[in-house]
Amino acid sequence: MRRAPKGGGFLVLAALLALAALAGHYLLAPMPTGEPVIVEVPAGAGARQIGTILQRAGVIRQGLAFSWLVRLQGQDLRLQAGEYRMVPGTAVSRVIEQLLRGDVLTHPLTIPEGLTVEQIAGLVEASGLGNRDQFLAAARNVELVRAFLPAGAPVPEPLEGYLFPDTYHFSRKTSEEVMVRTMVNRFAQAFPEQWRTRAAELGFSVHQLATLASIIEREARVAAERPVIAGVFHNRLRVGMKLQADPTVLYALGRTTGTVLYRDLEVDSPFNTYRHAGLPPGPIANFGVDALRAALFPAAVPYFYFVARNDGSHAFAETYRQHRANIARYQR
Repeated sequence: MRRAPKGGGFLVLAALLALAALAGHYLLAPMPTGEPVIVEVPAGAGARQIGTILQRAGVIRQGLAFSWLVRLQGQDLRLQAGEYRMVPGTAVSRVIEQLLRGDVLTHPLTIPEGLTVEQIAGLVEASGLGNRDQFLAAARNVELVRAFLPAGAPVPEPLEGYLFPDTYHFSRKTSEEVMVRTMVNRFAQAFPEQWRTRAAELGFSVHQLATLASIIEREARVAAERPVIAGVFHNRLRVGMKLQADPTVLYALGRTTGTVLYRDLEVDSPFNTYRHAGLPPGPIANFGVDALRAALFPAAVPYFYFVARNDGSHAFAETYRQHRANIARYQR
């Protein structure tokens, strides 16, 4: 019987290793460049499942080779779930890096000025980024705004006025708690220390100033009128007149739109500024920076009254007699 040539086993092994290297190189080689795709990696997915998802999406050539590689690198338990924007043709190493960073896709969420917490919760759910009820539950965490409340002040329920209007970017895995905290942090940024000092000079706490700003936000339809409306409210507060602001009545009624009728003015609520002097217990909406600035720096005007015209602007008056004439003219 012939014996195999000396060194033959080594050559076979070398050939097999070379073949494996070539196969691995091919299986891990980038796919042809293509259009970006959205890839959803579910929570709890293992390396093999993630590899299959990426292969089916056309991001990588072979899912099994992907799972082998991340296991060899000891990174299989560090891949993060979420919604990703990936481009076919990206090197596998870059794909792995993206999954390790959790560089997930974010979506814009625009919160307009003047919405209530209930309305914001509805926007969050309509956007597909969160659950309305869970958002409202998160917005009842008063500890997020405790620093803004004076000792003994009523606790806002929910955090009305403290979810600052802006355009945010959240991923689909962002929790409702993080969304609320982000909006409250934005409120804090919009109310810097020098403005808090200004509020104190006017005799207001941050919470009281926020309450006034929210009423200005809901009253003003013309941007240039915000400081004037603020001036009217400051004048009324200074002399002890009731604010008599229709938006506070709507808030007391659980509404945000509609005509305020005479019978509505009798609603028994501390938010009804037709029945109660001074500011209501807390904000009635989430206001923007322009309303906040107007509350802090009101126009020096002699007016104590205003009434809506048909175009959204207001007619202002110094005396009640002038005010009655404006009502007769614009609200026939």
